[in-house]
Amino acid sequence: MSPKIRKRKTKRTSQEYQDKIEAIERQARLIADHPKECCMCDRPFERTAETVINWHVVVNEERVRLTCPPCWAIVRHTLEKER
Repeated sequence: MSPKIRKRKTKRTSQEYQDKIEAIERQARLIADHPKECCMCDRPFERTAETVINWHVVVNEERVRLTCPPCWAIVRHTLEKER
């Protein structure tokens, strides 16, 4: 490989890497600013080890949804019913 080709490839790889890092940072910011209650029943989210494990966070583009276990069961049941 000549130096010019190697340099272009390195630059392209570096840009792809930066784009991936920015996407991850954007999702991390969205999750950090998550809602403080369930999106369906408005049950408050208390940050404890148990709730962090049991509650579900779904990120779609720029929208973050936080769902408690009982509401998540309803969502799963509805999705299975539709299939």
